[in-house]
Amino acid sequence: MSALPLLRTIGDGFLLRWLLLLSAVLFLLLLGSLLLFRRKGIQLWQVYIPVVLSLGLCYSFVLPPLSAPDEVVHYIGAYELSSRILGRPSPLYDSEGQLLIRAEDTFIDDWQGDGDPDNATVVGRHLTRELYEELHRRGFGAGEESGYHFTLQLPVETTRLAYLFPALGFSAARLLGLGGFGLLYFGRWMNLLFFTMLGGMAVRRTPVGRELFFGVSLLPMLLELASSLSYDCFLLGLSFYLTAVMLDLALSKPCVTGRDVLTLSLLAVLLSPCKIVYSLLFLGCFLIPPRKFRSKRHYLGCILLIGTLMLGAILWSNLPALLRYVFPAAGTTHSVDWVENAASAETYDLQELLKTPIILLKILRNTVQIQGGYYLYTMAGGALGHLEEGLGLGLPGLWFFYGLLLLLNLFGSAAEPRIPLFRRLLCFLSVLSVSVLLLVSMLTAYTPLRTDYALGVQGRYFLPLLPLFAMSFHGRGEALLLQRGGSFGRMQGFGASALLFTELLGNAVLLLLLFLRISLRTL
Repeated sequence: MSALPLLRTIGDGFLLRWLLLLSAVLFLLLLGSLLLFRRKGIQLWQVYIPVVLSLGLCYSFVLPPLSAPDEVVHYIGAYELSSRILGRPSPLYDSEGQLLIRAEDTFIDDWQGDGDPDNATVVGRHLTRELYEELHRRGFGAGEESGYHFTLQLPVETTRLAYLFPALGFSAARLLGLGGFGLLYFGRWMNLLFFTMLGGMAVRRTPVGRELFFGVSLLPMLLELASSLSYDCFLLGLSFYLTAVMLDLALSKPCVTGRDVLTLSLLAVLLSPCKIVYSLLFLGCFLIPPRKFRSKRHYLGCILLIGTLMLGAILWSNLPALLRYVFPAAGTTHSVDWVENAASAETYDLQELLKTPIILLKILRNTVQIQGGYYLYTMAGGALGHLEEGLGLGLPGLWFFYGLLLLLNLFGSAAEPRIPLFRRLLCFLSVLSVSVLLLVSMLTAYTPLRTDYALGVQGRYFLPLLPLFAMSFHGRGEALLLQRGGSFGRMQGFGASALLFTELLGNAVLLLLLFLRISLRTL
């Protein structure tokens, strides 16, 4: 309460009005979710979609555009695709190969509100009161395609499909004549809608761990990514649905149909080229018993088809980058910003690492020992924004959210099919394979020679793996989960709905604290 008098002293008091509005929205969200959880016969996915969508909108407001990790480079990727969709400007790049954007959007990556006219600052780089003031002053504004200016930001080399939904949001905002913030928010909201729909489909399809999927989706770090322009949103939605499909085919459906194979093939084409390391998630397809296919030939043919599509999609979108990883030129250097007194450094060579596997194993062991706690800290949201220590859950919040996920995972519904021990082991090995490949890729891309652990890895990279990893330890019990006959049932006693509602309440408290902290910070 001591923060309220301070808010009243800021400008015309708009931050106080925003705080009251945010409080009202969160109260209505909690009330609405409570009513949904108590509604008889409602399916969990029907609760998931409005709750996750509404909570994501709140995160997109409290943590303004381009404040999420690496969001600015994803903004440029979406902007480029939007310009291609609209066919303007033509050409898309100037004579020096720099992307052209609308003149009124230049403030986005050259924000004058930072008080430093000599250096270009991205608009979301500093989460302070001044950023809220800039958002309040500009609003969604008005923009037009009357003039263009170059941007120094460079897009990420990946499949353009990863930016399709934010690019559609950008295109709609440009057609409606909205300004820079309007453009950014439309792109964010389309990304959030994509994740929410795929997440809801995953909750609906998976035969086990529906509540766990829901609980993971309520982690603050995941909600920040899902409500941003990051292609992590694309990866998270696809990986969640892929996990649900594999579990459904392995544990529930009596046979694999042509439609199922088509779904897996489409997921392979979409997911694999975005970040190659997550292609190994498809190892989870070996959870599906061969007897569920028409014949052994059909089984082998489906594996060959999915593998070929994965490889073809990767080579089509990432061949140059893949060759740089596998066959780096001698003395290859990469920018390593976090290495003291060095702008660039020679990184590890993959071929050399494979020749000395004992060294690779030692580095991987050191990485887990040294960085394991940091991965857990940043996976749930211990630090949000640009991983700022003062903006996040902190250690008590981490215990709170991880504890709730543990309860949701250990006490599965008695109505769920049992996951055999062998398939639990396959789940674990699939996640382990992706994790090892992820660390090795960062060794060759960002880790200087003679560094004894991998650099550049953050906890958010493991979020797509979390549901499949949890299935390795998923339990069954009637005491805490009240789901019956496929419906979520009434919230009676200490059930899964109570755990999920508690997680929602934790997010609401966090959002209010985040808003207060940002409102009271100055440059």
